[in-house]
Amino acid sequence: MHKKSGLLLSLLAVAWLLAGCARSGPVAYYQLTAIPLEHQAVTARPPTDTVIGLGPLTLPEYLDRSQIVSRRAPNRLELADLHRWAGPLGDNIARVLQENLARALGNERVLLYPWGPALGVDRQITVEILHCETGDDEVLFEASWTLQDRDGKILILQRRSSQRIKVTPPAEYDQQVAALSEALARFSGEMATGLGGMAAEPGGKFGDKP
Repeated sequence: MHKKSGLLLSLLAVAWLLAGCARSGPVAYYQLTAIPLEHQAVTARPPTDTVIGLGPLTLPEYLDRSQIVSRRAPNRLELADLHRWAGPLGDNIARVLQENLARALGNERVLLYPWGPALGVDRQITVEILHCETGDDEVLFEASWTLQDRDGKILILQRRSSQRIKVTPPAEYDQQVAALSEALARFSGEMATGLGGMAAEPGGKFGDKP
């Protein structure tokens, strides 16, 4: 009796291991990238000596993980164990926004948070990521951003951006990540336009040093 039970347990263990091997496979890693889009160009820009600080950038806990998150239903998320971000998602988004903003504004003086006290900034953009998810037929990126001056005075208060990029199902993760990169480019364009609008205000002294 004991021998039969032991044999059964051994067979079950082997079956469990084989099932696990069948589900596993090589892990693919992805990165968001900067994209120069036509609509990123702005008609008014801050002076090129203006130092712009980007950050801090925050994202919800459910996105702060290595697995790519997909929304399969309004209240259901799916984590892709075999499809992961190549590094912290928040850091990747921040670097892409930095590059996109620098291109759109024609200004290489866009600093990522944290910057040292010796590197004072003229304008600071704080960003809160609300959604950054793939889906069956679209990707969703939503964020809010605030602009303040060097003294902490709010110039633009929590302006919200929502970007939905359609993908052709069944979309591979490569396509979905590329669509998210496009969403980031559009978001960057909105922030650049907001910064340019501040610079174009009559009598404004956007980048003047005291």
